[in-house]
Amino acid sequence: MESDPEKQKQLNSFLKYSSLAIQMAAAIGFAAWLGYRLDQKWGTTPLVLLTLVISTFAGLIYKLRIDLNKEP
Repeated sequence: MESDPEKQKQLNSFLKYSSLAIQMAAAIGFAAWLGYRLDQKWGTTPLVLLTLVISTFAGLIYKLRIDLNKEP
């Protein structure tokens, strides 16, 4: 049973991008959770939450741009 190289390439791309999406969702979720907890502890209601989520999102977009520019 031979695999078609084009199908294999599509599967690899799907797995690569789906893992990137899961990593981004997990990182933003963790930043939101941590920001919420720190806001509760310090009494700075949305300040730390928004700062962590926005900075995490910006860092992930930057990393995504670097990773996508490496592709041939």
